[in-house]
Amino acid sequence: MRPCGVRFSSAAGGRLVTVSVLAVGDIGCALAARESVQSVLDHTDFEVHVTCDQACGLLIPEDPRVKRAF
Repeated sequence: MRPCGVRFSSAAGGRLVTVSVLAVGDIGCALAARESVQSVLDHTDFEVHVTCDQACGLLIPEDPRVKRAF
């Protein structure tokens, strides 16, 4: 798994945080991506943008804050 990073920007005096996850590889990468996404969902109110193949996409938690691209 290769994290794409966290983006910080200023918007109307506030802060916008977006977490991006890129998961490509074997099942181990998919499982690590799932744990990473779930951790962000459990501990923050951030949106999570996930890019992965369809097999990995089946493991990513369903949540309104998860934005998928695969």
